[in-house]
Amino acid sequence: MAAAVVISVVNQKGGVGKSTTAMNLAAALAEVGERVLVVDLDPQAATSRAFGHEPAKLDQSVYDALVEGVDLRGLIWRPDEQPYVEAMREDARERGEEEPDLLPCQRVDMVASQLVLDRFDKDLKRRGRREAVLAEVLEGIREEYDFVIIDCAPSSIGELEVNAMFAADYVLIPTMAEWMPLYGVADVMDAFQEVREYKPELDVLGALLTRVDNRTNLTKHARAEVERAFGDRRFETEIRTNVRLAEHPGSTASVLVSAPDSTGAEDYRSLAGEVIRRVRGS
Repeated sequence: MAAAVVISVVNQKGGVGKSTTAMNLAAALAEVGERVLVVDLDPQAATSRAFGHEPAKLDQSVYDALVEGVDLRGLIWRPDEQPYVEAMREDARERGEEEPDLLPCQRVDMVASQLVLDRFDKDLKRRGRREAVLAEVLEGIREEYDFVIIDCAPSSIGELEVNAMFAADYVLIPTMAEWMPLYGVADVMDAFQEVREYKPELDVLGALLTRVDNRTNLTKHARAEVERAFGDRRFETEIRTNVRLAEHPGSTASVLVSAPDSTGAEDYRSLAGEVIRRVRGS
């Protein structure tokens, strides 16, 4: 069985749809039958919260695998264990309805994050371990999945982001349709080139334009800038502005559940198809 394709979703700039992309791409891949694991590597834990977790109440998180050597398998939350799934079923019980079965797009495993992950850089330096920690942690479980999606923090490039790139086969870079759509991307690409010196097979899967409104000149400008910077590495799929994507997903984890017929769900299904074609060459 082939090892999972590992994709790190990276951009230094916040608010570009990074976590939204990680969780909805994962759901769209699961919907077509792919085995997917999401690893939340953001200390702010937006993706973990979307799955219903309260990071401050977790006994362990990805930090314990990275720093304390805890086996990652013991930190994986399976679909039936996700807090938002239990909340959904509890609501059904309170209404006197039959508990719903999981949708295909809900069959996503995940590893949660906590604020303590902010200490990773200092802990890593103290232990004398560097860029390969996450890669080593993932090595034992990669054959259990088709895709591992890593959601990175919207912050300056540090040891967490370097580890995410070193562990990955590809980086996916979301960027907004604004006047300065590539703000934050330059540092990502600098770090990408540095990591590639040690891992030459690392590649850019694509740049993804988010918050697209085709009625505006902003979108036209942003599209041209991304096209200039990335050429054919710009995804044909674009994520259109959609209010359902902006809503807090803590009770569903994905727009494919909360609004399956929305443009947001449609766009992420399209992105999943494009990702599969790019990594498998078909």
